[in-house]
Formats: sequence, structure tokens, C-alpha cells
Amino acid sequence: MKIVIDARALGSCPSGIGFHIYDFVKELAKKAEFEITLLTDVAESSQMHGLKQMGVSVWCYGSRVFRSIEIYRYFLFVRRFLVHWQPDLFWEPNHLLPVSLKGYHGKTVVTIHDLFPLSRKEHFSWYYRLYFLSGIRGSAGRADAFLFNSKETEKQAIKCFPEIWGKERYISYPIVRKPPGRPVCDGGFFLYIGNLEMRKGTDILLDSYRLYRKGGGKRPLVLGGNIREKKIGRMLAQYQAECSKLHYLGYVKEKKKYDLLASCACFVFPSRAEGFGVPPLEAMAYGKPLITSDLSIFSETLPVSVPAFSLKADPKKQAEDLAALMLEESWKAAPLVPWQAIEELYGAALAGERLAHFFKRTAEEKDCRENA
Repeated sequence: MKIVIDARALGSCPSGIGFHIYDFVKELAKKAEFEITLLTDVAESSQMHGLKQMGVSVWCYGSRVFRSIEIYRYFLFVRRFLVHWQPDLFWEPNHLLPVSLKGYHGKTVVTIHDLFPLSRKEHFSWYYRLYFLSGIRGSAGRADAFLFNSKETEKQAIKCFPEIWGKERYISYPIVRKPPGRPVCDGGFFLYIGNLEMRKGTDILLDSYRLYRKGGGKRPLVLGGNIREKKIGRMLAQYQAECSKLHYLGYVKEKKKYDLLASCACFVFPSRAEGFGVPPLEAMAYGKPLITSDLSIFSETLPVSVPAFSLKADPKKQAEDLAALMLEESWKAAPLVPWQAIEELYGAALAGERLAHFFKRTAEEKDCRENA
């Protein structure tokens, strides 16, 4: 069975969706019945090189297309490839199909991770919201099947686009792999890893840390991830000038990420909106306590409840409440979650097997119609 995957989110400096693709491709590539080809803009990341070494075929567009109008030309490249090779199934893990795949006769599966450009409009430009809305509407009609990274995302998608109800659907939770062995210790610092942007609550965290320090808190705060908004960059520079214990590491590669997770005192994840949220589970896998926002998605995805501040409060109160949780250190008493409990929910082998079964079932439906 030939599967082609749009892996551009994995091409360089991957974050959430990129690692989602990487984890599942690693599992699918182990199956002899699958011939996997990745399409991407560029192939610069270590993860992409690792997949090549596993024998996965990679075809590049040749230049980066992230958040640019060039995405439409990239998809013409995708369409030409699909029309020429006619794989059994094309998987688009990046939310949407911005163009028609006319001439391609296999099955198309789209993963929707969230609908934030529609539900959290304040965090996105008007032209990206328009692109997203147009792309999701088109995908609802063009795709044969949909994957969702949570039940909550599926519910929201069907509410906004009822035509998805009539398509094949499957909840494909992200894979959470057992983290590599590291000496686990309490290095005394708070840690956040993820994109630095308003949607992720980075501004709340920075304001909270300032209040934490004014309240007598001594622990450093370490931030790792790409800065996605100028406002966050300005806040970070200002607060770093005020406090020598606020450390920004830039984009953190995997080895460094696991070193940090194994040695932090507490992982803080103040996100305003999440489709799933893998980093808290990665921290849990090292036995680390968490502080999060009170997003409903965490009640679906986290094995236990954790200390959380309310997003329903006004912005000043949010920062005050998070600072209070950091100061009180009640998070130290949170129950530890054994790796087995996480593996039972999000283990690689089981998740890969289930996705493979869904892909085979979806591809075979075409044959049934042709033979009818």
C-alpha cells in the first residue's frame, strides 16, 4: 500500500504538528505492507534525516513555505506528485487542503488538530483566518476521511462543518514516547517548552514570573521555543533586563529538551488554547509535577488532575493566580503518574497500529466501490 504524507511541518525546527508526523511515520515505516513517501518544502531537521535513514522516501519542493503565500505553489507541487504517482492514500496532517487535488484518484485523509483561527481569532491575522476558513471548508468537501487529535476537536469541527459528520472519522491521539533515560533530579527551576506566543499564554507566564519574584520567589524560570510574536519578544527582553533568573534558550532540540524535562522542578503550561498538549505529558513521564491553565482539554488528555489557574478571570487575575500557585508550591504534593499509565493511553506501538488499520480500511473502501 502506497502512502504519501505532507510532512512540511517536519522540514525544519519542528514543533507540535511536526513531531506528531514524525512519531507516526516512525511507526508506519516499520510495517512491511506500507511504502511511505514524504513531501516537504525542505528537509533540514534531524528528524527528517532520521526517517531517510529508515528508508522513507523524501521529495522536496526546494524552499520554505511556512506561513507564506508560497503555500499555494507548494500544493501544486503536491498535486503534480499525487497525479503522477497515484498512491493509495494521501495524508495531510496539517489541518487543511488549500487546493483541489483534481486528477488524483486515491483516498485523502486530513488531520484537524484545532480550529483556533476560527475560535480564537485574536491570535491570528485576518488573512490567515481567511485562508484557514477557506481551506477547512474545501477540505470538508474534498477529503474522504478525517483524523482528530482529541474528542474535543472532533466535536468542535462537526459543529462548525456539519458535512464532516458523514465522513469516516477517527480520534488519533498524538503519540507520547517513553522519554530517553536521563538522571532525574530537582534542578530547582520552573520550565516551559513550546512556541512563545499569546495563544500559548507566554505573556501570562512572564507577568506571573514577575509577580512571583516580587512575592519572594527564588526559583529561575527557563523558557524554550520559537518566539512567534513581536509582543512576546519585547516582553521577554524587558523582563530579562529586570531579572537575571529568567532564561530564554531559543528553539530547543530534542536532546536538550529531555535534559531540561528531567531536571526541572515543575513544568508550567499556561496555554489559552490547545488541541491536545503533548509537553505536559512528556514532563509527567519524568515524574515531574505540573501547573497548567484550566482548559477543558486537559481533563480529557491528562491522566490526573493538576494545579491550575482559571482562564475565566481577567488577565491581571490570571497572572496573580498563576504566581500564587508557583509561590505556594502545592504542586509538590501532586500525585506522580507512572509511565505505564501514559503508555496505555498514548503508547507508540498501539497508536501506530490503530492508525495503520484506519488507513488500510479507508484505502480499501475505494476498491469496494470500484468492484460494485
